[in-house]
Amino acid sequence: MPKRNKNADLFVGALLRLCWQQVRGRMIEAIHAAGFTDLDEAHFPMFTYPPPDEARPSALARRFRMSRQAVNYLIAQLEAAGYLQRRTDRHSGRRLVYLTPRGWQVIETMYATARQLEAEWADKVGRERFADFMEVLRELSGEVRLVVSTNQLASTSKPTRSGKVPPKGMATTIIAAPSGAAARKRLNREGAASSRRGRL
Repeated sequence: MPKRNKNADLFVGALLRLCWQQVRGRMIEAIHAAGFTDLDEAHFPMFTYPPPDEARPSALARRFRMSRQAVNYLIAQLEAAGYLQRRTDRHSGRRLVYLTPRGWQVIETMYATARQLEAEWADKVGRERFADFMEVLRELSGEVRLVVSTNQLASTSKPTRSGKVPPKGMATTIIAAPSGAAARKRLNREGAASSRRGRL
């Protein structure tokens, strides 16, 4: 008799969690291998998508479902280690969190690891099947994507209020927005306009 897959009876949430555990483990290993050994699993949420650049601490607390006290504690640790900094926004007067160049290096390490793992999974199950799998995830997660190059962002994009853009040398990244007809039309308009200006 053929061997039965032990995960055959698991629901989608459990299967996604098992996949996420693989991704998380590989990313933490890669971060440590890249020399960021002062980071541990407690810091990991602060570097997940979307990156915590120009973000309010209270918004990060809601995103991570953590108390403000816990988030501020993590921010203070990462600020002392040189990954984040807090500055007062000159427009709003609010205290915001920004990634430092060292923080962006962690983000790029995580992105590179994700790309490598995706390539491995695509080789394992077949590229066409994996592409279909990714499209289904995008649809079910309620996100559409606009793919841009951060090399182009670094050279052509307007800086944020912090006066910075993601550093050159980062590979392709994903900017996501809520799905739906209106969102898709808006992204299409923005993409077309950017393309005309030579920004994509």
